[in-house]
Amino acid sequence: TGPKGETTWVVTPLVTAAIQGRLAILDGLQRLSPGTYNALSRLLEDRELVLFDGARYLPSSRYDVLAKKYPAGVQDMEARRIYRIHPRFRVLALGTPSIGKHAAGPNWMASEVQHMFDFHEVPSLLSIEEGATHPEDIRWLLGDKAHHAAALCKFSGVTIQRANQEGLQTCAIPPLSLRQLLRVNKRVAKYPDDANYCVRQSILTDLLPHEQRMEAFDLMKFCGIPDQKATHNPTTVHLTESSVTVGTTTVGRLHPKRHELVPDIEFVDIPTQLAVMESMLRDLDLGEHLLLIGNQGVGKNKLCDRVLQLLRWEREYTQLHRDTTVSQITIQPSLQNGVMVWEDSPLVRAMTHGRALVI
Repeated sequence: TGPKGETTWVVTPLVTAAIQGRLAILDGLQRLSPGTYNALSRLLEDRELVLFDGARYLPSSRYDVLAKKYPAGVQDMEARRIYRIHPRFRVLALGTPSIGKHAAGPNWMASEVQHMFDFHEVPSLLSIEEGATHPEDIRWLLGDKAHHAAALCKFSGVTIQRANQEGLQTCAIPPLSLRQLLRVNKRVAKYPDDANYCVRQSILTDLLPHEQRMEAFDLMKFCGIPDQKATHNPTTVHLTESSVTVGTTTVGRLHPKRHELVPDIEFVDIPTQLAVMESMLRDLDLGEHLLLIGNQGVGKNKLCDRVLQLLRWEREYTQLHRDTTVSQITIQPSLQNGVMVWEDSPLVRAMTHGRALVI
């Protein structure tokens, strides 16, 4: 809307890319309706487009010929709302196949879609999906210095293969995806004794039924993932001006610009919670995002605030509910002098200023 509340229309990123000669990425091509494919067909095949307001976009060759017929050239063309599609304009579309064993929904790859694009199939990572543990694949995925790489790759491959055969909703053991595998390897590379713990946390074994949990433990042992070493929970926290140490983990502290955003709470150092805090510090030190799962009243917010207090990390906070939308997560309204103003949400402020967002 405009300053007076009137509705205005702006061009989409696709039209902007066509005018300025950029690469437009269409993600999720399989979600479009058949009528939308027909509208795209004229733009991609004939490089022509007519908008609802009467504006016309022509290919550069045809536009240049028409421009020579008018005295003022480009100015006359723009006065008639005729614009030029840049010759460098290209579209890169992404879609999920609708045929084969990885089909996703009804068949959308009809003849009109096939005529618009040159297709390039991206193959699956067969070495992982089939449970292969070839040394060259392991080095490519996890690096030369990966700890327990063969065992982790084997476990990931077996679980993914089972999920493909039995179905994701019915398989007994949740699959360890490639993204999870890389995350586990990232932590194990710095903390080699955490391989068993990281795999258990990734597939949430503590939330599985007893039989499935035992099956997961047996599979981890079969794949060669070492058992978790018995350790005592940390009992103290050691603070210095530049670092914080919980157990055997030492992480640097920050220097906040707005101290009022750093939590300041009373906290009792319980060994069980200190063990969770130590694991949180390790993941935060590696640049990971965290999700704390627990019943109401176990102290999730307290743990978050305590970790941020120790690190002197500025905090932003937002509360979600079942009706929360994407726009509510990114912007929030504010009434200033009787005028509605849209401001950055805690999420955007956290990204902008490098703060921690507690959701």
